Amino acid sequence: MRSALPIVLCGIAGCYSGLGLGQDDSDSAADNADNADSGAGADGDDSGGNAPAPTSATRSGLRRLSIIEYDNAVRDLIGDDSRSGAEYLPSDNLVPFDNDYVSQSPSEALIGAAEKLANGAADRLLAEPARLEALAGCTPTAADDTTCLRTLVERVGRRAFRRPLSPDELDAYAALGAIGAQADSWHTGAAAVVRGLLQDPRFLYRVEVGEPVPGQPGVIALNDYEIATRLSFFLWRTIPDDELLDLAQADGLSTQADVRATAERMLADDRARAAVKDFHALWLGYSRLATEGIAADMAGESNALVEQVVFDTDQPWLSLMTSTETFVSPTLAEHYGLPEPEGGVPGWVEYGDSGRGGIFSHGSLLALGAKFGDTSPTERGREIRLRFFCQKIVLPEGTPVNTNDPPGVDPNACKWERYAAHREEGACAGCHALMDGIGFGLENYGPSGVFREHDVDKPQCPISGDGQVAPMGTFNGPAELGALLAASEEVQTCMMTQLYRFVSGKTEPDELDHAFLQTLAEEQAGSQVRMLELMVKVAASDAIRFRVIEEGE
Repeated sequence: MRSALPIVLCGIAGCYSGLGLGQDDSDSAADNADNADSGAGADGDDSGGNAPAPTSATRSGLRRLSIIEYDNAVRDLIGDDSRSGAEYLPSDNLVPFDNDYVSQSPSEALIGAAEKLANGAADRLLAEPARLEALAGCTPTAADDTTCLRTLVERVGRRAFRRPLSPDELDAYAALGAIGAQADSWHTGAAAVVRGLLQDPRFLYRVEVGEPVPGQPGVIALNDYEIATRLSFFLWRTIPDDELLDLAQADGLSTQADVRATAERMLADDRARAAVKDFHALWLGYSRLATEGIAADMAGESNALVEQVVFDTDQPWLSLMTSTETFVSPTLAEHYGLPEPEGGVPGWVEYGDSGRGGIFSHGSLLALGAKFGDTSPTERGREIRLRFFCQKIVLPEGTPVNTNDPPGVDPNACKWERYAAHREEGACAGCHALMDGIGFGLENYGPSGVFREHDVDKPQCPISGDGQVAPMGTFNGPAELGALLAASEEVQTCMMTQLYRFVSGKTEPDELDHAFLQTLAEEQAGSQVRMLELMVKVAASDAIRFRVIEEGE
């Protein structure tokens, strides 16, 4: 069965060139072509009918499921929560997100990984025949019960492809299952179907065909199933559930009002909480922390604050930087020098007069830029510029990079003296002026967030904690840094840019993306954004409901 699978899949996919992807020959694209209403800006008119052409559609390409998305999809498709993706799939390129489609090149490693993962999942299903029957929604009466097998193909195939299977696809997968059933049992055939679906490019990739928008060359109106898929991977990081697919089948995502209402419903689901935590963990870099011990406690601390601000209290997003309390385990509280949470179990404690405040006090963020067992003020500053201001510190062309102290600097001098020399050297001064001031304002906190009063092994070198965010102002410690950044529209605009990168799967926005982001920023100018409101706005925008094809597509 396994050796025959690639041949059978070639028949299913029609041996299309490239990745083996063909157009969706279901009627869904045509059915929704007339529903390409749009409005102005990022959140336009709901008028329908002869509405204006999309004004904020952006470019997108073929996207593969990231490891997290793959594991979530397998969990929701067949109830398998083994989360084996990281063991076999090629590593995602975190820049900072895991879904940059430009870096998702097909490879033999990917094909082999998909086969191993599919085989493992199918074998686990075979060990629990009742799960296979539950997926089918029927009990087979015999090994050759083709009706029950076909029902399995319809039900699981619709979830896997995020749309109904075409008659040819249904016939091909039913034939695949019949081979296994004839060779052994109904359950063997059913497992073969699942094995095939999990390797199918239409499961592993998000295929968007849509329908051309009249009078708008290169602009595609996505059909309701494709919109449902975009919403689901944006808001839940997984495949659509049956309720969402039923809505798509009933043309229930054909207007901005429809999409907005659906997005609001989806954000009330626990899967949205997981997606928002994923977004922050990837963006802020703490997705790379160890998953056990105190590092796991640090990630849990940051996730708890995100949930509190975004979901539980619906505060402005910038409140992450000014929170006066934090969620810690007893071990982490002791590590930071904070009071132990009540009852000796993880809980919320006040920062009090500790000098800590907001997410910049978290070990998860203070670990950014750690170098050679100590902090690097330059690296910390660079990371904060990159992640919170969306600023890349780029050396002028032709400038030599010197990673060592400038000539004549005493390596035994205090850290602030050594780094001051960089800011005084012509070739280094400009970049270090942007980065070092931020890093030194956090220097009282070591790479794991522990407070310290002097340089490592140098009690003669006291740390003042004074810092500067040029040209915004000065600060001392994480609480004051958070207050400074929370007052910055530039930081809020960067957050919107980072969210859009997460949604679109593009690390480097192009001119169409910048136009959309500028519209968002203008609409939010002078106000503090609440993340759930922003996510609904983006979900209902033309950037989700349409796409502009890429060159050469």
